[in-house]
Amino acid sequence: MIDRGLVDKNNMRFNASFQQRVAEIVKLTKDETCDDIEFRMKELFFSNPFQIKAELDEMLTGIVA
Repeated sequence: MIDRGLVDKNNMRFNASFQQRVAEIVKLTKDETCDDIEFRMKELFFSNPFQIKAELDEMLTGIVA
């Protein structure tokens, strides 16, 4: 990421324009992502209410990645 100019190698932080772009993307996708998580949680809980940890971890990793 340093070589692409996204991270300032002197203080190991994202550059300001990249931070701004991430903030814009989060604003645009926040509601849709929250709705998706809520829907998946309902499905997961109703199908297997007592053993959801592994499935929850996999689901959240898939959403974040």
